[in-house]
Amino acid sequence: MEKIKNPINFAEFKVKRRWWMWAVFILWNILAIRFYLTKVYIFFIVILISDMIILPDASHFRYVINDKFLEVKCIVYPGVDILLSSITAVQNATVMTFRGAGVKIYEDSFGAYKITYSERNGRFKNIIITPKNNKKFIEELGLRVDKNVILIDNTESAFKKKKDQK
Repeated sequence: MEKIKNPINFAEFKVKRRWWMWAVFILWNILAIRFYLTKVYIFFIVILISDMIILPDASHFRYVINDKFLEVKCIVYPGVDILLSSITAVQNATVMTFRGAGVKIYEDSFGAYKITYSERNGRFKNIIITPKNNKKFIEELGLRVDKNVILIDNTESAFKKKKDQK
């Protein structure tokens, strides 16, 4: 009789990196150093605070989806484990927007997704992820998460959608 192995049920995805985004990040920090040297400290502080907000999202190096969790592996800080049942919305994230005269001229997500999930204390948190293979990532996530929370290319709110179903 042949022995059946129990396969490990997880999917691993690499992170999409864009060289020009890192170039802009480096130029941004050179600008911060320049502000510091010219004693314009308010702009230096604003750039440092925005670095602390942007860097955690830029430091991901892989995503693992298993039966219960979406694990975000990071370089700088400890990884994040998101309970799949706590995900309330998956939608395109707007990474770059250019406005002119109050009108959006250009808007792009660069393949980034914003995942909204609830914590144990009832608060909602967002995380922006950029998987290398977007289609496979969403397909794999769709197998383990309620299909109603995946709002890719949908402008309707996840909360409004759930309210309309009740």
